[in-house]
Amino acid sequence: MPEEVPVGPAPGDVAFGHVPDWMDSTFFEKSLRAGLEDPGLRVTGNDVRAATGKGENYVSIVYAARVTTVKKDGERDGKDEEEHHLIIKCLPSNKARRLMSNNAEFFRKEVDMYEMVFPEYKRLAIGRGVTLPWPRHYSTLLDGEGDYLVMDDLRVAGYVMTDRLAGLDPAHLGAALRALAKFHAFSYALQLKEPEVFRTKVYDRFPETMFAYKSEEMMDMFIKQAYGDTADAIREWGEPKHEMIADWMHAVKGTSVRQIIELLSPDDPGAVLNHGDFWVNNMLFRYPSGEGAREPADVRLLDFQIARVCSPAADLSYLLATSITKVVREAHWEALLQNAYHDTFWETLEALGAKEIAKARSSELFTWPWLQSEMRRFLPFALCTSVTTATVVLAESSDAPDMDTMTEDQLLGKDLNNPFAHLVKAKLYQERLRGLLDFFLEQGVFQ
Repeated sequence: MPEEVPVGPAPGDVAFGHVPDWMDSTFFEKSLRAGLEDPGLRVTGNDVRAATGKGENYVSIVYAARVTTVKKDGERDGKDEEEHHLIIKCLPSNKARRLMSNNAEFFRKEVDMYEMVFPEYKRLAIGRGVTLPWPRHYSTLLDGEGDYLVMDDLRVAGYVMTDRLAGLDPAHLGAALRALAKFHAFSYALQLKEPEVFRTKVYDRFPETMFAYKSEEMMDMFIKQAYGDTADAIREWGEPKHEMIADWMHAVKGTSVRQIIELLSPDDPGAVLNHGDFWVNNMLFRYPSGEGAREPADVRLLDFQIARVCSPAADLSYLLATSITKVVREAHWEALLQNAYHDTFWETLEALGAKEIAKARSSELFTWPWLQSEMRRFLPFALCTSVTTATVVLAESSDAPDMDTMTEDQLLGKDLNNPFAHLVKAKLYQERLRGLLDFFLEQGVFQ
């Protein structure tokens, strides 16, 4: 009889629900020695497990670890042992996912963010009283095969995710917008105060790698299928307005990619470094002490693998399409966009000593009317995000496709057996999509 092929991941594979055998004491010792600049540190124990559930992270496999250490001589500042809580983000072993990640430079971008960009932001903030809304990082590997990042697990300090399926309520949305405003303002301040540093460490290092001319053919296949599947699903709702929208989607699906490529230009006058994947699961919230406190006191941003240089309206549109309900959008979005995002952007520029430079550069850029105009200009990107990304981020864990068995053709939309197609029929997504389509209809997107 033929020998049976082993089922499941190999010992060294990075796959959901499986901890690779190389993630051991030696690995953690090397990472912590580098990040803490302590060559005498010695790991005495480690416990590693999955950090996220199925359907919560599609680009990486994420692990959480509790690691105990002592100094080489057995002492550490008078204590026998010290405990470290870490997050390890890894490049999946699945060949199709690895190819997609390497082509889009996902890990390279996040490594550059932590090793090149954030140190510059930290330098800008010295003595200025501006908090830095991202976690500390310890070590990285970038070789296209076994890429990883090791950083603090902020959950131990009281930071938690909110419910991705419920979306952000007004308090959490305001906190998220303030954190994003700081993130964008750091980028603009660096551009204004040190343009050569911005050019070499930001502009040159964070090109658009998904909606780019070099990947236009691939993205065109993906978008055509997503728009077609969505159009067919909403046509079943039976209302005349949905029939019209379905016809429109089928008509424009062959031109949408070029439109998005042009929108995401890094050469727009107001271009800043965008997060790129700014949705509810890529932020952690911490609450004040005290029973029943539910308004966040602080927020930290995660996952910078799709970072790009373009208008700040890209991140804002992405958040609008993926992370808030119709009720929150209609009652709070406009006010929070102005009071939480726009005001914080200018407050951060002032704290970083760049406000007057910004005003001297342009009397129009980053004014409230300018931001409103940018949001209108980016409505096609918001629609594209609602048709492509929102289907995945709003999926129940039980409905999420198994990314570790996915083929390249399935990821690129070439396979007629599309593992994501059923997600457009999900109850929560259709409920959120109805509200978004009404919003886009009111804004004149389907004309």
